[in-house]
Amino acid sequence: MTPPIPPAALALMRAAAEDYRLITPAEETTPAGIAARIAQYLVSNGYEIRPTAASVVRATPRSPTPRGDCTGCGRDYALTIEGRIRWHDAPGRSTPCGGSREAPVPGSVHGRAHAST
Repeated sequence: MTPPIPPAALALMRAAAEDYRLITPAEETTPAGIAARIAQYLVSNGYEIRPTAASVVRATPRSPTPRGDCTGCGRDYALTIEGRIRWHDAPGRSTPCGGSREAPVPGSVHGRAHAST
């Protein structure tokens, strides 16, 4: 059984929500904003926030971006909508790879194709 929330923590949560509503314009308030303010108040007052495993919502993975091998460095990178290798630095350097923004190695493209517009 989960232990009850201490009365002092509940008071902090109420104060945080009220402060958020007073400070933030009504058209800009969001549930996430209220939750963030409550978390900020609790943590700054020494409380530890530990969500239970049952309360964690698992996000569904996005559809895989098409990928291909770079002609410059041979590594696997995501492709742009135009089907070119995304910009990246040469491995181990802070200079652009020669294969950036170029077509991938023929036959190396894998993953789901971009939807055409």
